Amino acid sequence: MPVGVCVVLVVVVLSLVVGAGPAYAATHIPATTYTSNTTWTAANSPYVLDGNVTVAAGVTLTINPDVVVKFNGIARTMYVHGTLSAVGSQGSPITFTSYQDDTIGGDTNGDGGATIGAAGQWYSVIVDSGNSASQLRYANVRFGGYGSSGSSYAALKVTTAGTSVTVEDSSFTQNQAAGINIGGQDTAGVTVRRTTVANNGGGIYANGGWMKVEDSSSIRNNGEDGLLESQLDVCGAAVVCEGQ
Repeated sequence: MPVGVCVVLVVVVLSLVVGAGPAYAATHIPATTYTSNTTWTAANSPYVLDGNVTVAAGVTLTINPDVVVKFNGIARTMYVHGTLSAVGSQGSPITFTSYQDDTIGGDTNGDGGATIGAAGQWYSVIVDSGNSASQLRYANVRFGGYGSSGSSYAALKVTTAGTSVTVEDSSFTQNQAAGINIGGQDTAGVTVRRTTVANNGGGIYANGGWMKVEDSSSIRNNGEDGLLESQLDVCGAAVVCEGQ
């Protein structure tokens, strides 16, 4: 083959390699219903939800510290009919984010800088278990809450009578709709402690449910109401509500 042709081929191959970002190893989850207790580990992180994940009644999904969960698509949802135990630590938080977010867990979709994390790139974590066992501690939830900024949409939704979720030492940021939504039943609710809810379409909304916000939580710079609730209990030390 002539030398000139070889040089052209090498240049083309190199340009293709440079143009495509490295695809990071990930655990891809198709549409799945867990019918037995399951644990997601840091060793297999990030977990990419290519389909909706459902945790069946009576079943616990445990998410270990340092796990990154990436939702692939605006309709992508985690349904919790059982229990979600997402307990990180101060040095190893858990992150719920979008597939396009390269800042945590690497460039999982392998597109280089063609896409970045942005509000509304996935739908929601919906807890409707009827129990009070679900918890998020040291968890960062961002770029979700696809939908309008009205009170029906949020990155975390708590619904169904008797369902309550404890959120501690966490953050809800840059979600298109509210950070947290409680609705449907007066006995559904959420307890929020030492948590930041900021720069979302809305803060924490309750439509027929209850919320307790306490212990140095901060709700600020949300597009609409910071707290919207008919059964509001804001207590404890230094709960900060700034702007919206």
